[in-house]
Amino acid sequence: MPKFKILSNLVRAAIKTTTASTTTASDTTFKSLVSHFESITPPKPETSSKSKKQPETKPQSPPSPAVKSSPGALGLEDFYSETIPTAKDMAKTAKVIEKIINENYLLALCESDQKNYLLQLLETVDITKLSLLGNAVSIFKSLGRLSLEYYVEKFLLVLKNCDYGAEDISTLIFSYATSIPNLAVEDVVSKFKTLHTVMEMSPSSTSYERLIVYSCNSLKVHHAIDMVDQLCEEGFTISINTIHSMLNASEASLDFNLFSSLDSTSKTAFCFHVQRIYSLIYHLDLTPTNETFRRMIGLSVKMKDFDGAIGLLNDLKKLNLTPTAGMYNAIMDGYFREKNISGALMVLEQMKLADVKPDSATYSCLISNCDNEDQITKCYEEMKVAGIQVSKQSIYGAH
Repeated sequence: MPKFKILSNLVRAAIKTTTASTTTASDTTFKSLVSHFESITPPKPETSSKSKKQPETKPQSPPSPAVKSSPGALGLEDFYSETIPTAKDMAKTAKVIEKIINENYLLALCESDQKNYLLQLLETVDITKLSLLGNAVSIFKSLGRLSLEYYVEKFLLVLKNCDYGAEDISTLIFSYATSIPNLAVEDVVSKFKTLHTVMEMSPSSTSYERLIVYSCNSLKVHHAIDMVDQLCEEGFTISINTIHSMLNASEASLDFNLFSSLDSTSKTAFCFHVQRIYSLIYHLDLTPTNETFRRMIGLSVKMKDFDGAIGLLNDLKKLNLTPTAGMYNAIMDGYFREKNISGALMVLEQMKLADVKPDSATYSCLISNCDNEDQITKCYEEMKVAGIQVSKQSIYGAH
């Protein structure tokens, strides 16, 4: 039997022994595997030019690679040998290949949301036998998109009873709840909590954080803050990156609504949310970074809370963090936008007292708000003394 034909014959045998339930798509995949392995050419033994004059001898088989295989498993050395696979080997390979094909076929149906075909497979699939958590996540997302909650609860109970990890089950619940179409954020949160209650388990901190980020991406910051409060009550904590997501969402929400166009009640509520986020940092004993303060200062300026922004600069120093020119620039630019020249110059003075060197953006801001040519010239001279290059930004700021 020619070398490397062993593997293709093994796959052919797998096709014949596969159950009749194998689909046409699976059968096609089997045949493509056969064609692929039959196209592989075995390595030829090396021969020198003089060997043509030598009497013909039977070429030796290439040595078997030093590959260890587990008992009963087929290693590469088996494909170099002339050994014909046993019926046991063929049956084992058939089962492995059938499992892979069926799992991939199921995932393909999930990705394309082929509901009718998917329902047939869901009746027979063993959810505990999936090879990867990512595959289970794909299935639960499809169940969400197709609103198949019956199978969600059925599979979750099966997984729980077979000692599937609580962290993984919580991940699957999150994947399902956040995939349900046209569901308001508060209803997604409710579904997430309800399914955990049904499973008699608490959400994992990782899933909670993902749900917080999901709420932030939907610009529902108040829901995110409420969830963080609940996490605190349950003894969990979150990362500073989650706080950043909440600050990003607050800023995006502010840009979308335009703070100045909000009524007084909405403005008060928004300011309260931002203050709650800031207080969470200390309540959870998180370590804020310069990036945390940059975002907080930017938000305070957009809310026209200049006292709060300056207060954040003072808090930053207490934590032995170094304020940046960008932080001062944001406050100064905010004052200029409000036509508060004295406030802007006060910030500039504080910047110098803190020994924070102005950058090109600082001078661009100053030049943009100069009243006359003499002031512009003075700014340019200061830039030269400070060794700051004149940029396009600063030039355009003068016009």
